[in-house]
Amino acid sequence: MRSSWNTALPTLESNPLLRILLVEDGEIDALAFRRALEGSDLSCEITHCYRAEEALETLDRGAAKFDLAVADHLLPGMFGLDFCREVLRRDDPCALALLTGSGSPEVAVQALEAGVDEYIVKDSQSGYLDLLPVVLPRVVRRFEERQARRRVEEALRQCDERFRRLAENVRDVFWVASLDWSEFLYVSPAFREIWGRTCNSLYEKPETWFEAIVGEDRERVRAELGGDWDDSSLRRSTFRIRRIDGSVRRLECRVSGLCDAHEQVERLAGVAIDVTAEPEAAR
Repeated sequence: MRSSWNTALPTLESNPLLRILLVEDGEIDALAFRRALEGSDLSCEITHCYRAEEALETLDRGAAKFDLAVADHLLPGMFGLDFCREVLRRDDPCALALLTGSGSPEVAVQALEAGVDEYIVKDSQSGYLDLLPVVLPRVVRRFEERQARRRVEEALRQCDERFRRLAENVRDVFWVASLDWSEFLYVSPAFREIWGRTCNSLYEKPETWFEAIVGEDRERVRAELGGDWDDSSLRRSTFRIRRIDGSVRRLECRVSGLCDAHEQVERLAGVAIDVTAEPEAAR
């Protein structure tokens, strides 16, 4: 059996409609939950299910999208914690709060470890009903912020993987370094082929990047690529390096600044191209 209550008040931009799926087998507790929200300024729409299995069927139908599911733990059939675990396995989860009639540290730990956003004890003496209109929007807000961070992290991870695949399959050297060149955060595998040194050697001793430059070119390169970086403009330098085996390579290097959210240059990114085989006049 399922019922819906619409307790929506005139919606303000700062107080959007909160769509709640309540899973509660106790009629009195469900009514108290509804009245607690009706008597507040919270604008919400509540869909009530008596069993976890019924709530999962409601989610499967997809007729409504919920911002928050609030489930009592001691439900007939599937327990509330198991219901929360099922919701979290779905491709499109929502914020979750678990209700319990008696506080159990063991259940609280299990709920938080499973990924439940909030654990609420139904203690009338502590005034939990009065807190619901304040707590529940915060639960949804924290969930949405966490989901947004995950989407950003996943996008960055995919970008990083694409960049690494690109860098590992081209003969030019890509790198990311600190502003003062005292640390290399990334260098592509082509560094070994061109410099004749391992990538780990550069991570451990960043100074070897400049030390490999032929002495006659070194100070000029420091002047062209070093110094202050007030903007992200592209800098170029052509120079020679001496490999460990004594052979000399001529490189064209392009470096630009990477900016943070405040448009301040926080690190350097560059590419080095081996132009040894090309006539100098061609570049």
